[in-house]
Amino acid sequence: MSQTDTTEVDVQALEQEGEIAADYIEGLLDIGDYDGDIDMDVEGERALVAVVGASLDELVGKRGEVLEALQE
Repeated sequence: MSQTDTTEVDVQALEQEGEIAADYIEGLLDIGDYDGDIDMDVEGERALVAVVGASLDELVGKRGEVLEALQE
């Protein structure tokens, strides 16, 4: 397998990881009846998932403890 193939497989794995995380967060939004769109991207060696377009203070929590738990 060439370096290009290895890199492509890694990106595909990260995209799949991001989609799994996005589905999980979207499920939480549905359960809590929150509005918001899920934005997923791969940056460097990480899958990034963001909730955009809504006021989600409840998902941040006091001092960010809920957000920190979700990030873990």
